[in-house]
Amino acid sequence: MATDVDAALHEIIAQHGAMDAAAAVEYVKQLKKDHRYMRDVY
Repeated sequence: MATDVDAALHEIIAQHGAMDAAAAVEYVKQLKKDHRYMRDVY
């Protein structure tokens, strides 16, 4: 399920942030680096 949630997040960021897929990936990487996005998977 975590993979699907991650994919959905990338799609939402790309769509609502007016970004292509590569830019959305970089945006999420920056969120992770800034500790603004953490996956809680168990």
